[in-house]
Amino acid sequence: MRYRVVNNASPSAAPIKLPDGREGRLVVFDDRDSTEEDLKDPFFCSVKGLDIREWWPHARNGVAALKLWKRILYQGFALPVHTAVAVALLSEMYTTTSSSGTGGPTKRRVRLKFCDSLVSDFGLCRGSVQVPAKDRMLFSSMKDRQTYADDDPNDHYWIYFTALNGEEVFLDLGMFTYHLPHLVWTPGFVPPRADGDVRLELAPCVWVSPRDDESPHHRVRTRTSVLRDRGLQNIVRKPSDRWTSADMDTMHTWMETLSQNTLTKQAKAMFGNAVRDNCAQMSEVVRDELWKNFPKIVDEVLEYDLEHEEELYKSPPSKYRGFENTLAASVLRHG
Repeated sequence: MRYRVVNNASPSAAPIKLPDGREGRLVVFDDRDSTEEDLKDPFFCSVKGLDIREWWPHARNGVAALKLWKRILYQGFALPVHTAVAVALLSEMYTTTSSSGTGGPTKRRVRLKFCDSLVSDFGLCRGSVQVPAKDRMLFSSMKDRQTYADDDPNDHYWIYFTALNGEEVFLDLGMFTYHLPHLVWTPGFVPPRADGDVRLELAPCVWVSPRDDESPHHRVRTRTSVLRDRGLQNIVRKPSDRWTSADMDTMHTWMETLSQNTLTKQAKAMFGNAVRDNCAQMSEVVRDELWKNFPKIVDEVLEYDLEHEEELYKSPPSKYRGFENTLAASVLRHG
């Protein structure tokens, strides 16, 4: 992503099929001036200092360019991102003593529930989601003439929650990269922003019922509990700022066991930053009982592909207007 996209990579472009069977929409990067250091992580960076239209000159507008940039940005980290959320829930809400969490003693124990039933288990699923070729991407390097695939939808990760009444729900934070542009409005749910702190005002999020015929068809191959894992329980007996390198290695091994793959340095760094930040925020929510003031209605946004940027302002509520010029949205309200 530090290199310009030089082809028509719009959603209307037809997907291609490679000789090895991979399919997707081609995204060609001009990386001919890249260094050896760049190539260690060729598609992960920010566009700070680079106008989004300069990054992808062929985009029909800035909205389309920013959406493609975000789809690429969000890929590659489904396992550490979901694990960081689940471990933080374990640490800040399910420690054996109320003083074990990051923020110290709390006034009361707080537990998750849905469908009017307490959550009895949560953890990670590994499996597959159905993604058509037109919603996948293939990244082509002009320097080495190699083509790299995006995330594999047949090796996908998400969080499951099981309630005492037997109901189950999936939380998937990784579908935006597959062109499922479902986001939630976060103000009112996260603690006030500290100076210099970066928080997403719109965050990718998909709630899925395994029995929902309109879901992205999540197929579970294996699942591993976070709530009931003894090794993780032992770690979160200490606040997150006291976790040792050995504790982090244990959590890395937990992820590698689930994925049956070795974590990259980038994935480990992403997990370390995310899990500590999640613990800090959840600790504040629980300790100060901020959850009592959560909005009763969750605003959900669908970020559509539009032919004209000015159409952005026809349907969204006024509070969304001007948000990075990205929103072409209908707002769905759920009580």
